[in-house]
Amino acid sequence: IIGLLIKVCVDASRGGGFFAQTRAWFGRPALWLGCIYFGGMVVRYLLRMQLVPEARWFGGTIPIVFHCVLASFIIIFARAYLARSASCK
Repeated sequence: IIGLLIKVCVDASRGGGFFAQTRAWFGRPALWLGCIYFGGMVVRYLLRMQLVPEARWFGGTIPIVFHCVLASFIIIFARAYLARSASCK
């Protein structure tokens, strides 16, 4: 996943490559995927707080927070991608 994020950042900074090209079919599914991913991590966190109360608030939540960061990256990328593709029309 980190390698893919690096590829996205490199393509965006160079202005060329697979992720720098605007495609009509790519932006919306990426945005939905990011939102579902983020929502899933929120549900995971809430379930963990209910099922493992002794780990309340910070015990074992680092992976959940990291996944929220990854989901946020996807959401930000998709929104920027959609904005760029709308301005290219």
